Amino acid sequence: LTAFAMKTLCQAEHYVTVDHNQTCSSFHWIAKQQKPDGSFREEVWVTHREMLGGVNGDVSHAAFILIALLECDCPGNDHKDVTAQALRYIETTVAQTDRPLALAISAFALTLAGSPSSDGVVKRLQSMAKSSPEGYTYWSHGSEEDYEGHEKPYWYTKQPGALAVEVTSYALLTNLARGDISTSTGIVGWLLSQRNSQGAFISTQDTVVGLQALSEYSIKSYSAILDMTCHIRSEVDDHFRKSISLTPEDAMVVKTVPK
Repeated sequence: LTAFAMKTLCQAEHYVTVDHNQTCSSFHWIAKQQKPDGSFREEVWVTHREMLGGVNGDVSHAAFILIALLECDCPGNDHKDVTAQALRYIETTVAQTDRPLALAISAFALTLAGSPSSDGVVKRLQSMAKSSPEGYTYWSHGSEEDYEGHEKPYWYTKQPGALAVEVTSYALLTNLARGDISTSTGIVGWLLSQRNSQGAFISTQDTVVGLQALSEYSIKSYSAILDMTCHIRSEVDDHFRKSISLTPEDAMVVKTVPK
């Protein structure tokens, strides 16, 4: 949770006044929690664990903290040592897990760190990708598929769940960090289809990571040249087929679908 808070404050520095030195003071506490093998102990119970999303287990825990350390870039040799130890731990233990979220968050952490091990982890993650009926790409997470082909309990919704959003968001961040824009479009389409009417997702962590991934995609896929045709279809009327063109001259103009 401290790593989550530190990462959030470091991201906020670009938009509001935040004392970077004060934020990085959290790093010293995190460094004291590092074990000799490079993983991190969690000695304080987090009451609202929904804040942590699917981060569970030493590998995903270490990867989550490593991402925060890399994105904050606090000065000092201690920061480099802690980061290097965490990186070695992930590189040597990620092969022992087959949990989609652990692989996704580890793939992103290893990619950010420039680790040669990232290629193998990314390939394993890509082999777990699924396709939605709409042709979008996403990743599910274990228990969320237990009800396929069976009667679902009353509380089960049509959405794959917060963990699926979180896994897919980390997979998208990994793609973008590797400069892979073309295959990211299908992932973005799936994430957008999971948002609620307020633009958020299901829980805390999946919303934070999901919005970060979508924002990163928006930045990296931006083009000043706009020449687009949007095709509109209806789920209730197969004969409804309309198109709208967008150009730089009228992109901000409200349009009406022609009859």
